[in-house]
Amino acid sequence: MGKTQLREGWITVIILVAMALVLAWTLQAAGVAEGIYILQFVVVVGTLAGIVLARANIPDLIAHGASLILGSGFGVYMVSTLLPKDMSWLERWE
Repeated sequence: MGKTQLREGWITVIILVAMALVLAWTLQAAGVAEGIYILQFVVVVGTLAGIVLARANIPDLIAHGASLILGSGFGVYMVSTLLPKDMSWLERWE
């Protein structure tokens, strides 16, 4: 099996991304919050990161820990981009 082939198949990945994007688009259409458009990008990046970690030859515990740390940091960064530009990074973290 080649590097670009998945045991589950690419159709599974496409359906997974589509389901997550439908949720993001639903929240965006409902106008739940301002700046909710970042969810689309977060969904795609998160899914790709999950696939990479699942295919990596590392122990499950390390992969889950890495996904928790990287995902949390990425989520905080994406939300901080919605804050006013005149705020410093330290103020954005408070």
